[in-house]
Amino acid sequence: MSPRNTQTMKKIIVLILVSFAFFGCGEELEFNTPSFQANKDGNLWEASSYFATVDANGVITVTGTDGLETITLVAFPQDSFVCTSNDNSVFASEQGNCFDVYTNTNYSFATLTDINNTLWSTNNVPDQSVQIYTGDGEINIREANLETGLISGKFHFTAFNTSGLSSININEGFFYNVPFTTGDTVTYFTCVDAQEATAAALVAFNNVSTLDAAAYELACNNYTSALQVQMDLCGDPNGDIQEILDQLNANNCQITCDQAEDNSQVGLNAYVAANMSNYIEMCNNYTQYLTLQIQFCGDTDGSIQATIDSLDCNDDDADGVPNVFEDLNSDGDYTNDDTDGDLNPDYLDEDDDDDLVTTATELVFDVNGNPIDTDGDGIPDYLDEDDDGDGILTINETGDTDSDGIPDYLDSDDDGDGILTIFESPDLDSNGDPSDAIDTDGDMIPNYLDSDDDGDSILTIFENPDPNADGIPNDAQNFDGDTLPDYLDDDDDNDGLLTINENPDPNGDGNPDDAANTDGDSAPDYLDAT
Repeated sequence: MSPRNTQTMKKIIVLILVSFAFFGCGEELEFNTPSFQANKDGNLWEASSYFATVDANGVITVTGTDGLETITLVAFPQDSFVCTSNDNSVFASEQGNCFDVYTNTNYSFATLTDINNTLWSTNNVPDQSVQIYTGDGEINIREANLETGLISGKFHFTAFNTSGLSSININEGFFYNVPFTTGDTVTYFTCVDAQEATAAALVAFNNVSTLDAAAYELACNNYTSALQVQMDLCGDPNGDIQEILDQLNANNCQITCDQAEDNSQVGLNAYVAANMSNYIEMCNNYTQYLTLQIQFCGDTDGSIQATIDSLDCNDDDADGVPNVFEDLNSDGDYTNDDTDGDLNPDYLDEDDDDDLVTTATELVFDVNGNPIDTDGDGIPDYLDEDDDGDGILTINETGDTDSDGIPDYLDSDDDGDGILTIFESPDLDSNGDPSDAIDTDGDMIPNYLDSDDDGDSILTIFENPDPNADGIPNDAQNFDGDTLPDYLDDDDDNDGLLTINENPDPNGDGNPDDAANTDGDSAPDYLDAT
């Protein structure tokens, strides 16, 4: 800071800051390097550059930025009052000059401008529907040193966006040894600080991908600004910094035509390799890269625009299946494909197979991005009228009979009795309608939904219906050797007494482990013919 600027600043702020000077006198603060940081919604936010200004009216502005977001603290002298703090984790002094910031005032305030250029301000009024404390906060100036031109303090605030529906919370904020500057340009504290900032900006610039043209331009501009500040503070005796600046400025920090063409090739490769689950994303990316290629390279013959116009990145019925994947007959025209024959083409049909389960619900992707085919018949569920291949059309399967978390239309064993539904005669005429399903015990519950098929009070699963556990009951236990396996036989031992009348399950849980055994031999009564 020049002697002239120092004297000018002293004249401006000597009256309003004279009361601040004693707050730091004779006390040692915990931090010995310039800094500006806070917690933003619970996450550390740390500025890479910072500065302070004071105008002719004594309004102090302290600004910090991390290159992407900026926090601004504005303190009006008429709002100042002496305050104390019990929080000594940052500063040793307990007193400072405080400035309250409240919603919709014309005086002291605080703001954060985020990466999307959204302004969060304590001056924005929260919507009445937001049931939280109104935007507020405090700027606490703990030390303003007129001799060195440095300012330190603490702050916290809650701010809203312009709609008043969303807020951010900044707490545990502090600024230490932030330099005053008479201009709007960020001033680094020392040449060393400037060099460190340049090094950090270079790392960010080198790590940014040219695939994101906007991020590349931002990182390049940040690097350029850091180099300029370094040159101002440290000099450039060999002209090395200026040479780098000339190279960066030659293209205005925009990607080159060659880089744009390379990006388009990357986008094309990803587009060609896309599956159903990521097609729309890859298609839109490819379109964006081609658009940027036109911007940075031109399109003299219109071929790039023609390619863009030929791309279909749409999903007209919003069912998760891109239009191009609805061309099932592969004739290049998806408008003539109608799986369920309802005269509504698949690309406009929310239920392509008309099974009353929407395509969006049935469209689940595997790890390779391909749609799930539950029964493995080569037809994905969203086009399959019998998703689990049990012989019953999906439209006729509702609920989750065995409560196993798998709906019946996707469950190969609907009643969970160990016998696959397809082997429980669910549809004798094979029309997909289970109205003619076998009901052995006549209880109005067909066997494929009945946990006790023969109605003997012993659950089917406990009558050893499938010893080899393949879901096929061709090896089912048949104790009496008649034509009926035990799970379908109401007299398992063929002694003339129905199994249900031989006390097979005293506690009524369907498990015959407590079955009556009158003669005390190895066989319970319902399996003992003697």
